[in-house]
Amino acid sequence: MLAVCGPVDGHGRAMCMSQTINNGAGWRFSAAEVAAALGGVPTTLLNDFVTVGHALASVPPGDVHALYLPADYDAAAAAAQPVVCLGPGTGLGVVYTMPSGAGRTVWPSEACMAPFLCRTAEDRALCDWLAAEGIDACPTPDLIVSGEGLALWYKFLRATRAEPLTAAEAEVDTLVQQAAGLEAAVITAQQSVSALCAAAVDHFLRTLGHEAGAMGLRLLARGGVYIAGGGIAPKLFDVLGDGRVARAYLDMGRATDIVAGLPLFVVKTPDLGMRGVAALARQQLVPI
Repeated sequence: MLAVCGPVDGHGRAMCMSQTINNGAGWRFSAAEVAAALGGVPTTLLNDFVTVGHALASVPPGDVHALYLPADYDAAAAAAQPVVCLGPGTGLGVVYTMPSGAGRTVWPSEACMAPFLCRTAEDRALCDWLAAEGIDACPTPDLIVSGEGLALWYKFLRATRAEPLTAAEAEVDTLVQQAAGLEAAVITAQQSVSALCAAAVDHFLRTLGHEAGAMGLRLLARGGVYIAGGGIAPKLFDVLGDGRVARAYLDMGRATDIVAGLPLFVVKTPDLGMRGVAALARQQLVPI
């Protein structure tokens, strides 16, 4: 069983189009090709975030924190309702689960690859800058609401800032430039030192809240919108609960009253993908 960063069709063919693959055409392969390369070992391909969906039921209760609960929230009733989970990491994973008999059915999604919806003047300025810099003329939530997105917010704010950096900010800026793909970790760690880092995190949290609200609306996820999986939620667990994500989540214009009926949670568990693979493997084991 192999989890991949893209959709898998009904014939076991994967199409990985993540921004981390820079050849323009993505990476396409099939379960049959992988099995052949492994000498005939039976192989199943599935989307990596589908594994997160299968793991949600086994998350320790202490790892789940409510960012927002409707006034009439009923956990027992919510268990029989649709759930959406999104996880910012290298990109943005999305998965849906629906009640099915005594359990839940997990459905993959590539909603993260739809065009990013600009909600503020800052969002529009960022998108214009991405196009002008030749980075992406049609950015997606997979690019913006992710670790790379956090780094891009910082770079955009750095490039468009009129005032010179303070000495402390200049030191942090050097660290960010030297991070080589790990910029998000540096930016997150240096919020108290650099106003640019603090602003980048603030914009990232706002876009995450807006995207969570939009995903919840698309499914009417009365069972909950979960921020889980990926690499960012466990690392920013405390920051995600400081109110900024919840405020953005509930800032949905005329749809705010609808979103107000959808609970929002963040999950601290870091190894959801492996938990999901293990759960699926146990389901598919055939006794000899």
